Amino acid sequence: MRPDETRLDIAVARWVLGLLSGEELPWVACAALEAGLDSPALRRLAGELRPTMGEAEPLFEKALGELRIDVPTKSEAGLIVAKAYAVRIVEGSVSPYEGARRIWDDVHDQVEELKPQLDPLSTGRANIGRRPILQLDGQNASTRFGRRRAIWSVPP
Repeated sequence: MRPDETRLDIAVARWVLGLLSGEELPWVACAALEAGLDSPALRRLAGELRPTMGEAEPLFEKALGELRIDVPTKSEAGLIVAKAYAVRIVEGSVSPYEGARRIWDDVHDQVEELKPQLDPLSTGRANIGRRPILQLDGQNASTRFGRRRAIWSVPP
């Protein structure tokens, strides 16, 4: 897992969308413990070796409750995950195409109410290898392709 994927807010959002496996949850728990969070269920989850989702998920839910962490709605989780991918695009750690593909596959196809906001990504998917404009919180990493411009806007 990438370090940003072990951040608890992103991990919880990915979990809500069904994007985490049981084997990944102990890594998330370890990262949360390293970040200074602590609870009995979190410690127990961090010690699990290759658990199934059926074994790890109840511990993860219990840890979230013990830590009083609110679980986002599916729509909120989708925005958190989309924004995390958009940040990776801006940072250059993932190509614009790969980031758009991940947003499309992981968020657009999972969260019906976000489809209108994410439909412009379909333009980017049709232009493999080209770089559409990405606007995120006032930052603009833009290029043109042909005479058309694609704008991806991920709400803050």
